This record gives sequence, C-alpha cells and structure tokens, in this order.
Amino acid sequence: MKNYTLLFIESQLLCITFLMTLFVFNLKYWKPKVWNALSALYLVTILQAFWDIVWALVDGRPKLIWLGHIADIVHIGCIGFAGFLWFCYCTRGDAFRIRKDRKAYFLYMIPLLIVTVLILSSPFTGWAYYIDEFGVYHRGPLFYLHCIVGLAYMVAASVLSLLCAKRAEYERDRRGFIALASFSLPPVVLNILQYSLPRGGLVVAPYAILLSLLILFVNDQHQKILVDNLTGLPNRYGLDVSLHERLLQSKKDGKDKFSVILGDLDNFKQVNDTWGHPEGDRALCLTAAVLQKVANQYGATAYRMGGDEFIIITDNGTPETAELIYGKIEELLKGVRFRDDFVLAMSMGIVAYDGIMSASDLLNAVDRKLYDKKRKKGFSQI
Repeated sequence: MKNYTLLFIESQLLCITFLMTLFVFNLKYWKPKVWNALSALYLVTILQAFWDIVWALVDGRPKLIWLGHIADIVHIGCIGFAGFLWFCYCTRGDAFRIRKDRKAYFLYMIPLLIVTVLILSSPFTGWAYYIDEFGVYHRGPLFYLHCIVGLAYMVAASVLSLLCAKRAEYERDRRGFIALASFSLPPVVLNILQYSLPRGGLVVAPYAILLSLLILFVNDQHQKILVDNLTGLPNRYGLDVSLHERLLQSKKDGKDKFSVILGDLDNFKQVNDTWGHPEGDRALCLTAAVLQKVANQYGATAYRMGGDEFIIITDNGTPETAELIYGKIEELLKGVRFRDDFVLAMSMGIVAYDGIMSASDLLNAVDRKLYDKKRKKGFSQI
C-alpha cells in the first residue's frame, strides 16, 4: 500500500509539472478574450492534482479528517468546474449559435452551482462523500452527480464543436472544431473507468484533463505553423499541405476540378522603398483582407505565398469562376483606402487543374501565367 501511495504521489507530481510547463509556455500566446477560461482550467487541474496528493497522504488517518474533507471537496468539485470552464472556452467564438451574455452563462452555471452546494455540505450530510471514524473516504449516495454534470458540460461543448465543424466552409476551420470536440474524449473515458472501480482504486481526472490540454496545445501549435502571422492567411506550408491533399483526392475520385490563381501587388517595392516596411505590411494586410473576403464569397481559399505573392485555390470551380474571382478582387482593391498617392492593384495568373499535373508543375504553370500578365502590364519583374 505504501508503494502504491508513493507511486501515486510521484505520478501526480509529474502531472503537475507537465501542467505547469504548458501553462507557463502558453501565457505569452493566449489572447485576452480567451485567457481567463483556459488559464483557469489549467489552474483548477493543477489544484486538483495537488489536493489528490494530500488525499493520498491523509486518507485513513483519523486525526487529519479535516484535511481529508478539504482534499475530497477540492477533488470532487474540480471535475464540475473543469467541465464548465471548458464549455466557456469552447463557446467564446461567434461560430457557436448560443446565447453568450452574462445572464445566459448564469443559467448554464445552475447545474454546477447545485452540485457545488451538495459537495460543500457533504462533511455534514454525506451526500457526495463521507469520511468514517477511521478517516477513510467513501462515496455518498449522490456521488456520481458531480461527475455527470462536469462531463455533460464537456460533451455539450463537443457536440457544439462538431456542429460547427459540419457547417465550416474551410478545411482549416473544420479541423480546429474537430480538435475542440476531441477534448472531452479522455475525460469521459477515463472518468468512467475511474468511477466504475471501487473507492480510491484509481484517480485519473487530472491526467485526463492533461491529455486533453495536450491535444489542444498540439493542435494550436500545428495551426500556428500553417498560418501566416502577419495576414492571418494560411502560409506557404499550409498551401503545400492543402494542395497535396487536394491532388490526392482528385486522383482518387477523378472528379475534383479546381483552379489556381497566383497574384502579386503591382509596384509593391515602391511602397517599401518610399514609405517603409510598416506601410508595406499594412498594404499586405489590406490586400489579404480583400482576398479573404472574395474567397469566402466563392467558396475558395486564399493563401500568402510570401512577400507580396498570394494564391487562391477555388473549390471545384470552373475557369470562369476563377475569372470572376479575379475581377472581383480588382474591383474591391480599387476601393481600398491605402494612400492618396498609391492605389493597390494586383496582377494575377490563372491555371485550371487538368487532373495530371503535379503540385510543382501546377505552381510553375500559374507562375508563368502571372509573369505573362505582368509583362503585358509593363512590369519586367514579378
């Protein structure tokens, strides 16, 4: 038994170390609007793991029953709070079609508040748990209620995430929602395993949350790799990944038709040389916003290749669709207010995928089209 307790304490300390590492690493990257919910989830899980260690040390010690009550209240209560915090984190965006005002969140909290009252009153009522005269912890008649509530919040967030994934127009967004939906899987599976065993046989709640947070962390880092930091568009690596998948799918079903549009800004070097790179960055961001808007309208995806080069890949569109996209971009760029002495304009080349070309052949072909377009407009360099 002593060996088991020592092993349990060592594993909990390892769990706390991993959680603290992820917590500190992410502090610099979290956005203010999501910082509170996610950081609170980390801290709640760390708190739970710490008091699980205390529980292992005091369980069965009659003289430390008061400390056992604190440990049991924290462990049981943290499951519900972790679920609610994850629900808050997931529903932060506009993609989730639920009410997100303060009154609505108070209503969402009602199940959590009920189980919290049950847990806090358990030292006197024994509803959620009780400790016998020998200092040994036991589950109460309403013990499973807190677990059901906590996991219900996570499952609800997963269901909403899957619905958003189904509605998502772009693969990148769809994958992000699926990653959010997968968060609840480790807590649901491991907590069912824990509570199907006898009292104290297994304590896995912190490990389950840690595993889910690792999933979230890895997905977040993967998304950062795929996205251009300046414009927010998928970057060249994201383009390569998407184009590779697109060509594999095309060869598989033989029906996928799409076009590639490559463009760069006219006279962009003048912007950097005359007004400096901050103005150049502003021009790129304004252009990216236009490309993203047009791509959304036509079910396409815009990427930043690098420098002032951008690519748009249509979604099963005809060459005529690509021409419409080109025309719409030209129209919107003329209306962008950048500088009074400089008008944003873009030259573009268009190539329809023929079902045979490789990714490099396709990019080389559209690059030549762009070069021809630039040459006709009087520009000698791309």
